[in-house]
Amino acid sequence: MENPQPSQRGAGSPNRQGSAGSGSLAGSFSCGSAVPKIVVSDASPLIQITLAGYLWLLPKLYEVIIPVAVLDEVRFYESLPDAVEIVTATRTWLKVYRVERAERVQTFRSIGLGRGEAEALALYEETEAQALLLTDEDAMRKVASLKANPINLADVGREAYRGGILTARELFEYANTFLEQGILLTRYMEDLREEARKWLSKQMSKT
Repeated sequence: MENPQPSQRGAGSPNRQGSAGSGSLAGSFSCGSAVPKIVVSDASPLIQITLAGYLWLLPKLYEVIIPVAVLDEVRFYESLPDAVEIVTATRTWLKVYRVERAERVQTFRSIGLGRGEAEALALYEETEAQALLLTDEDAMRKVASLKANPINLADVGREAYRGGILTARELFEYANTFLEQGILLTRYMEDLREEARKWLSKQMSKT
């Protein structure tokens, strides 16, 4: 991965770090869509979905981009297998960008967001992304109050199910993995597991 270079583009255009791909935010992969949803991710959901064994889902659903601060947080654990998998993904589908408006990062830090969360929110604004992937519920409430569109890993599972990538049984296993392995013990993941159980039961009753 190259060091990020100063942007030569106008305001609102991201300066991408690295050499994989063209840097265009309109890719060709996604759940039947010609232009995938652009999602900015924080470090925690990337690490958690990798620990659960489902990192492969993200590029099937979205064009995923991250700020440099998020990559730095992942690299802090670079000796761990999940961190290695995420860093490896930055050579292909996971794009890394430098945030241009440092003052916005400081503003978001002042309301209690972590460095990675603050840079992710600033990148969300700069790129006009469609969603911001987080797992911390307090952070989600804060960014929602700023009119951003936070999503979580339960939302990722639902979208994979609705897009035909996961079956109801696989969706149940997805949610159950996070909960039973203690990776993400949240109300919204418990709700997803219950939804998947109902969808699975409904399907079985028709057979």
